[in-house]
Amino acid sequence: MFPLTELIEQKHQRLKTFEAKQEQLIQQSEKGAKTQLKRNINSTYHIIKYIVIIAIALTLLVAGIFLISKPGTLLEDQNVKTILVNGTKQEYAITTGKTLKEALIILYEDEGQLSIEEITSALNKALDHTIEKQLKKNIVLTGLLLACMALFFMYIARLTRKIFKRNKSLRKKEILFQELISTYKDMIEEENNELKNLQELENKQAYS
Repeated sequence: MFPLTELIEQKHQRLKTFEAKQEQLIQQSEKGAKTQLKRNINSTYHIIKYIVIIAIALTLLVAGIFLISKPGTLLEDQNVKTILVNGTKQEYAITTGKTLKEALIILYEDEGQLSIEEITSALNKALDHTIEKQLKKNIVLTGLLLACMALFFMYIARLTRKIFKRNKSLRKKEILFQELISTYKDMIEEENNELKNLQELENKQAYS
């Protein structure tokens, strides 16, 4: 077998290898293309979800820190304070009203110097003060709960970001497939041209 014939045979084998690899890449790319629209929609959904979750998390975190650091600020508004204190007082009255009434009667009978109204007023002020302190504690606890919820939402946002990054990585992989397919196409075209030239040269040698 002449060296030129061997070279042509090698070119044929190389061409077959390039074509096989190109076909594999095309098949992989087609599989990715079928799910590309779904991934694009999925990626858009995860971007929106990430932004919304981060916004919620930051809002909860700021609110939580504010309530923890300044629990009394909420009670500075007289209307809010009245609503909260009166609401707690009503609840307290339902559960302990009868006992308190009995205690007032006994106290009035024992001390006699103060009227029931005066005793009630004094106890009312003390109760307001106690309720206010308890409300501040509850506000701090609410702030801690909001901060914990914010951390949870941040964790969810982190997972969402990972999914988005994975989709982005798959998109880069698809682009790489297309680039490789294009490269193999150029290589196959080049091999075909070289093979054609070699075959023409072989034919010339055969007729000479």
